[in-house]
Amino acid sequence: MATEPLKRLLIRSIGAASPQDAAQVALGLGVTVPAMLRAFYQAPSTLADELPEPTAVAIAEVLSSLGCEVEVVDQDGPPPAPGPLLDVAVRVLDESRFELIVAAAAAFLGCPDEDTRRLLLASPPVLIGQVSPATVEALRRRLGAGAEVITSDPAAARYDLLLGDCPAPVRARLLTDLRARGIDSSPTGPWLVRDLTKQQADSIWDAHRRVPTLRLANQDFYRFEVVLDGGHPDDAAITALASAGIPADVVPRLFDALPIIVADELPVPEAKRLLAALAAAGLEAHAALTTFLQLSVHITDWSSPPPARAALVAVGISDPPTAPPFAVGPWPELTARLVRGMLLRAGAEADLADPDLADPALLDASR
Repeated sequence: MATEPLKRLLIRSIGAASPQDAAQVALGLGVTVPAMLRAFYQAPSTLADELPEPTAVAIAEVLSSLGCEVEVVDQDGPPPAPGPLLDVAVRVLDESRFELIVAAAAAFLGCPDEDTRRLLLASPPVLIGQVSPATVEALRRRLGAGAEVITSDPAAARYDLLLGDCPAPVRARLLTDLRARGIDSSPTGPWLVRDLTKQQADSIWDAHRRVPTLRLANQDFYRFEVVLDGGHPDDAAITALASAGIPADVVPRLFDALPIIVADELPVPEAKRLLAALAAAGLEAHAALTTFLQLSVHITDWSSPPPARAALVAVGISDPPTAPPFAVGPWPELTARLVRGMLLRAGAEADLADPDLADPALLDASR
């Protein structure tokens, strides 16, 4: 009697499944939950080898019913080739969908809404790490409109080390350690070190993670504004500014209002390309980092004070002023947008304050 060929069970994508589903399947298959989660989030991956075909098909049907994308293949074929594992940030573009995005991301992560909300409100809003491109696409589908999913390959990324207010001895110990590692650092200000590799960043973080105001930031998740500072609205300027989406008939008016933002929310490569194009056209411009932007909300009027003041109390302002105009904050950019939305819904007139733009030297187009 011929031996029935054995099968391999592949997970092609997490699809619409959840970590809770992964845990339940793990128990049924007798594999560990961490191994099952890796198979879900790092798909395409092998879930099980050398299964009788009826067993493989039955498990595949269960996984498919949970929303996974699965496939039963011959055991003697090649296993899925390992691909890059990415870190993922999510920018909320439409704050009116914020709670829907929170709920979708929480289901994807398998964690409480409040924890997910904190992740999305962080700067930058890093949601998850070490996942495959297939998982990234599944996340994009789940979050839907109003959210931008940004990825970074840690092997190629560069990291910055930032340090907030802390006791002088803590800063001194950290600077001493950086010197011992042969790393140049800034003795003052929050930006200690720039352009660390992942290995360097992890090593420093492992040694100093207990410092509460220390943080590592991935440059791939930065966003910049490009500000036009000077020049003339000639043909070269019109052509260069067209690359930022500015119509030719608008260009002359820009030079009556300098300095003026001509592009925003640009990742590093796009900001560098635009700066180079503007410089080649004889224009003066700089890029300002907006990732860590803090914005205030200016309330200029309200039609009904009680709901507007209640909205301010809900965001932590225990005794808001009794009459506008006044400003509250500052908060990180998304938080400020959400506060402004609450105030508008409460019948107030409110605007975001002009930011104090971050140090433009953080982006050098020549690098």
